[in-house]
Amino acid sequence: MIRSRTWLVFGLVAIASACGCGRSFWRLQADRDAHEVIDVARSYPDWAVPRTTVEPDRLSRFADPFDADRGPLPPDDPAAHGSMYRPGPWDGYEWRKLGRAPSIENPDWLEPYGISASKRFGGRVVAASYDGSDKPGQVYLDDPLGKRPPPWANPHAIATAADIAPEDLPPIDDLGLTGAVDLAQIHNRDYQTEIEDVYLTALALTFERFQFDVRYLGFGGEPETSATYQARPDAQDRLVTDKRFGVSQVLPTGGQWIVEFLNNTIYFVSAGPGVTSSSSALTFQLVQPLLFGAGRRVVLEGLTQAERDLLYAVRDLARFRKTFFVDVVATGPGGGFLGLLNQLQVIRNEVDNIRRIEEQLVTLREFASQQGTLTEPVDPPPRDLEIPNEFRGRLSYDPAVGQLAFKGDLTDDEAARLLGLSDDEAYVRAADALVKRLRTEVVTLDVAQLENSLASARQSLESSQAGFADALDSYKIFLGLPPDMPVTLDDGLLGDFELIDPRLTDLESTLSAFDLLELSDDELLETARRLPEIRDRIRTEGFDSVRADAGRTRVRVTDGSLDDAAAARLRRDLARDDAILESVAADFRDASDRLDRLTAAIDGPADAAAVADLDLVIGGLRDGFRSVVRNLTVLQVNARVELIDLRPFGLSLEEVTAFALANRLDLMNARAEVTDARRTVEVAANALEAVVDVVATGTLNTEPGNRPLDFALDRSGVDVGVRFTAPLDQIAERNTYRAAQIEYQRARRDYMLAEDAVKFDVRQQWRQLQVLKANFEIARQAVRFAAVQLDQAIAEGEAPVGDGRRSGGSQGLNLLNAFDSVLGTQNSLIGIWTDYETNRLLIHQDMGIMQIDEQGLWEDPFYGSSPATEISAPPRLPPADPPPPSAGIEPSADAPVPFVADDAPDFDRTARSLDRTLPDRPGRAALDGAVPVLE
Repeated sequence: MIRSRTWLVFGLVAIASACGCGRSFWRLQADRDAHEVIDVARSYPDWAVPRTTVEPDRLSRFADPFDADRGPLPPDDPAAHGSMYRPGPWDGYEWRKLGRAPSIENPDWLEPYGISASKRFGGRVVAASYDGSDKPGQVYLDDPLGKRPPPWANPHAIATAADIAPEDLPPIDDLGLTGAVDLAQIHNRDYQTEIEDVYLTALALTFERFQFDVRYLGFGGEPETSATYQARPDAQDRLVTDKRFGVSQVLPTGGQWIVEFLNNTIYFVSAGPGVTSSSSALTFQLVQPLLFGAGRRVVLEGLTQAERDLLYAVRDLARFRKTFFVDVVATGPGGGFLGLLNQLQVIRNEVDNIRRIEEQLVTLREFASQQGTLTEPVDPPPRDLEIPNEFRGRLSYDPAVGQLAFKGDLTDDEAARLLGLSDDEAYVRAADALVKRLRTEVVTLDVAQLENSLASARQSLESSQAGFADALDSYKIFLGLPPDMPVTLDDGLLGDFELIDPRLTDLESTLSAFDLLELSDDELLETARRLPEIRDRIRTEGFDSVRADAGRTRVRVTDGSLDDAAAARLRRDLARDDAILESVAADFRDASDRLDRLTAAIDGPADAAAVADLDLVIGGLRDGFRSVVRNLTVLQVNARVELIDLRPFGLSLEEVTAFALANRLDLMNARAEVTDARRTVEVAANALEAVVDVVATGTLNTEPGNRPLDFALDRSGVDVGVRFTAPLDQIAERNTYRAAQIEYQRARRDYMLAEDAVKFDVRQQWRQLQVLKANFEIARQAVRFAAVQLDQAIAEGEAPVGDGRRSGGSQGLNLLNAFDSVLGTQNSLIGIWTDYETNRLLIHQDMGIMQIDEQGLWEDPFYGSSPATEISAPPRLPPADPPPPSAGIEPSADAPVPFVADDAPDFDRTARSLDRTLPDRPGRAALDGAVPVLE
């Protein structure tokens, strides 16, 4: 009885151990097998992707920091949660034993920004389990203040918005291009999905390989042991155990061998200890098909396709990394990083345009007040009229014609004082008429036009700012960040588009802010004493800066960066700018001399006449210096616009086509899929064959009694024969065969279309690059002309009527056209630059020669290093539970090369000679105008 119990316990232990190893064992084994085959598939340099671990970066929002095999429950929906604990009328499983995670997203992803999970969720995230032991993965929210009960106090307790009180999200300031790429690789969901697709494809391959291993499968399936206790009233009680263990293997030729050991042991419990009866059998079988299901081309098809599918998946991931970089930079939501910078520059242009309109409105109003003189007759002449200093230059009386004249605006206090200057009835009548006319005078047409333009500009700015905010939120979601996370962009790439030095802009604003009409004599003297400082600023911040920019521009004529025609054009423009600069310098010297005389006068014993004319002298100097600053601004725009570069692209149309056909990874996959379809035809054709199998079966039995391993030859036998099935009912197989043939023809046509589409894409992009390059030069010139147009329109608007430069009534329209031209040309310039850079990215991507480094950046001089101060993503950490290192499997010497030249489409003789197995293949050096030498 004791012995029988021992056998029973042994059997139960065997059954329990056979139920499977732990979850972690199987997960880690799957990782090891998958990454071994992935490492082989990505061993080629052209698709050697750096990361294939299926676990995301530990700092990712979607990383799971808990135990991968026994993690806690995520926050649930309140309405659905109750059904877990009581489905229908039954008590459910105690799911609270698993613990509760504080959030669906990774609670630790903000730790690099100084915000821990405990801060975010208003409590202390601790580890616990239902039995009180600390166990990783069993988590709950512990409220140190005792405001919330632990989740197991209520079977329906879940994490809701009330449970979670996150701190304000931290800002990411000055996010640069490198930081954006890094963040996207950590948090972008599509990138993680692509890696998971590779892993899942590798799992399928490991199963196909396992199919041809020696497996623990006999005739009855997997090894098994059973123990049955039989109690019979009319017979002895007994314990019956059946054990079955077998192995088998499928051979590459289609054959299969199976060997199985069977044992039946009976323990007669009632007969006393040791009374048993045991018999065993050893059975084997070998089956080899001769027609249907025979041959390596049929049997190995599943494994072959799985191997190729993994290669396709790795190539897809390698190409995705290229398209992903282009999306982050230029083609993603909001136009990518460059598109956002484009919108930001447009907003800055609009802000600058509004500033100029506002300054010009002030000037036009002042000009209108100076030019708008109203007269009224006074008869007889006033007897006691004396004009005080506050009205000097604005109020006058001409006794020759008997007219009282007033120029400029008039406040209520000034109107009262004007009416009280004389008691003469004729004067009072004339002054009252002047006051009424001044108060009812209509705004000039020029001012009204600019006011309307200013209102439209402000509306456009509001729309642009809202559009930029929407685009930035969309871009943050693409990167994987919450849209409410504050992010500012590093605008270092826009440095070349700062066409005007901010110091010059400040100088012009300072001069435009002079309001001489409302100043007292002491204030006029103080203003005059400020002019030498402004003059010195014009000399250092204006002339010196413009001459430095002109010197940098002049270098481009001789540095070889321009072709002959462009160099000749720039030489002419520089000569014209030099002449203008000399003229502006002469005007500056003249104004400077006048300022020296004024300074000498006000520092010495100034007479009454000098003080009386001080406002006019200062106004003339202000206008002269302002004209100099505007001219310097035009010259600076002319110089700096020539310093904006387009990255060169020197490949010919034939070369880009050849590179695309030789390097596109998706085209390689499409080409390989044609061969897949052709092999499918062979497999389908095999199904039409008759079933002819050679079968050999044998059994070795033991002698009767309790001798489980005493096999006797006289109780054994071997059967050998042939199994035949006539192929008569083959309609389904026939249809499958014909469908496979049609699918093969479709695959051929699809590949031809894919090849033509690749050609079309790169040819279109190549032509677009040429157009954008030409348009950029046109836009460059348009910016120069627009700056000159604005300067002339402002000068014309400020010129006195009748001097030949001003056409009365049209200066407002001229200014509007000039402002629109400046804004339009500046926006066009940044837009064309962005479009050119986007097309340059796309053509390198579609040629397949874009090399992405381990940081996810294109190995390009413009993108391969930080262009400005970079605030990148948080520091990278290794993924949790990294897979075991691969066994170092290297591709065999006869591994197929990814591009086979001898059967390549005859698109170009040079493309067929490319050696794709070398890292430094032609095309990798085909960057920025360097025409590669094709062997």
